Amino acid sequence: MFYIVEQAYERLALFGEQGRAVYLHILMGDLIYPALFGSLLAVSISLIIRRLNLANAGWQYLALLPLACMAFDYCENVMLFSLLLSYPTRLPVVATAAGAFTFTKNVFGLLSFVALACGFLALLLHRFKLHRA
Repeated sequence: MFYIVEQAYERLALFGEQGRAVYLHILMGDLIYPALFGSLLAVSISLIIRRLNLANAGWQYLALLPLACMAFDYCENVMLFSLLLSYPTRLPVVATAAGAFTFTKNVFGLLSFVALACGFLALLLHRFKLHRA
């Protein structure tokens, strides 16, 4: 969920030169994933809210949670790129920011999944009520 400067550099040292090169390639691939995943979650939450007729009650703002997660994921990736490209030079402020962005990304990701799960549950309850009536 969160890491401090020493933990970040311990991990980078454990990776070794080859592991850091592989991780850099993984981060390159991570350029599209946050956008796809964030968009999918945002659209899913929006559709559930629309289906429940809650769009006028401010609930549609829940769809911003995955977009915030996506933004913090990109911020985290920028910090990780910086750490990898500058290694072994230590950038404690960047490492601290990377840990903070990781934590914030995880919080918004968790909230996104909670919103999605609650929305699915509300849809199920709504359908159950319709079938009982």
